[in-house]
This record gives sequence, C-alpha cells and structure tokens, in this order.
Amino acid sequence: MKALEYREMTIDELEDHLKEKRTELVTQRFEVGSRQLKNYNKVGETRREIARILTVMKQMQSGSKESVEKKEEDKSKDTK
Repeated sequence: MKALEYREMTIDELEDHLKEKRTELVTQRFEVGSRQLKNYNKVGETRREIARILTVMKQMQSGSKESVEKKEEDKSKDTK
C-alpha cells in the first residue's frame, strides 16, 4: 500500500493494520529461520510497510497531514 492510501484511513484502522503487519513480520522471521520462506525480500517489504504506517500515524497525530498533502499536490503540479 502507498502512504497516500494509509492517509485515507482512520487511526483505528491504521492501528489494526499495524498489528497485522507486525504479526506478519514475526511469522516471516520464523520462516526465514527455518528456511521455509522462499522470497526473503518480503521481510524488508513488511518492515517498510510498518514504517509507512508509523510515519502516517505520527503525521496525523501531530497535525501535519495538511502540510504533507500540500507538498504532494505541489509535486504533482511540478510533474505535469
């Protein structure tokens, strides 16, 4: 999921999604240890997803969501 999709969620939804991803990461780590996980890149992807969720949650809690959205709008205008 992209950060923009996470910004559309509520804090409660983000917390639920975060719990799921952390559980997924623990499972993946066990699978890596027992050589069951075929694609080791999934561990890194899951860690990045967790970081994205935490970043969006902190931005929402600090109230900087508006400034982030404004920066994204400016970037999209620049690329056009």
